Amino acid sequence: MANATGPDIGPPPGMVMAQAAIAALDRDRSGYARVVLESPAFAELAPGGAAPVFKVFIPPRPGEAPVLPALGEKYLPSWPPQAERPTVRSYTALDFSPGGTAVEFAALGHRGGWWLDGFSPGDRLGFIGFKHGLVPPGDVEHLVAVGDPSAAGAMAALARQVRAGIAVHLVLPRGPALPDWLAAPRASGTSTAADTGGYGFPRIGWAEITELTGAPPARTALWLGGEVRPVRELRAQALRGGLDPARITAIPYWSSGLSRDEFDRELSVRYRRAADRGVDIMDPAVAAEIELG
Repeated sequence: MANATGPDIGPPPGMVMAQAAIAALDRDRSGYARVVLESPAFAELAPGGAAPVFKVFIPPRPGEAPVLPALGEKYLPSWPPQAERPTVRSYTALDFSPGGTAVEFAALGHRGGWWLDGFSPGDRLGFIGFKHGLVPPGDVEHLVAVGDPSAAGAMAALARQVRAGIAVHLVLPRGPALPDWLAAPRASGTSTAADTGGYGFPRIGWAEITELTGAPPARTALWLGGEVRPVRELRAQALRGGLDPARITAIPYWSSGLSRDEFDRELSVRYRRAADRGVDIMDPAVAAEIELG
């Protein structure tokens, strides 16, 4: 099969693209939903670190089978011309066992309805992943993770999955407690509820973070997730403070003023332009520069 970017080459090694069934769907009054997907194809997944990222392809109507894209050069997707394209969303695996057939993740709802409305166990979604995960350098002893409510699932995954011996320091927005299944206990590290500034992101600077956690920058990695503006600003502060860019993972989950679909379309255009320039869009550091604009 060919697509707009050339012959279909399939997903990269260690990744899987397949249809998956919703095995469990539990909505919580907090606004989060716990979702479990199942597929025999998941047994071939090879996570590349903690909190691995994947995408789901959501069919236009619950109960329909999602159309999967073809992948061409640079692994850019394209759909058959007559196909009704699915909605695409990115999530983080909260729980996954290598060789297993289930992937669990957290989805955050919003006012006015969201894509999970109308979906039930047994309905199918498309899946492609895992794109990448966090692999801290070998000398890292502390991981600081800061995010708004959209990043709660990824932060919980980090606290559960980062290798033993690393103290994980979570900085979360002050507000209602997370549901028990999304809480992220860990033997070593800290959890801080911070007041929020713009966009619901914790109002905290890099200097305050280092003082609060006691994490020496030379032995620290930083993970950021949330609205693009505060994520970009805190990353810039850490860079000015001397933190090696290779120790920073910054993921913008949304952008104020854009719907999620508009935000995803804008990112898609950026990735295609970057691929046309010949850069390695599978490199996490390159991806951060593309996504932060």
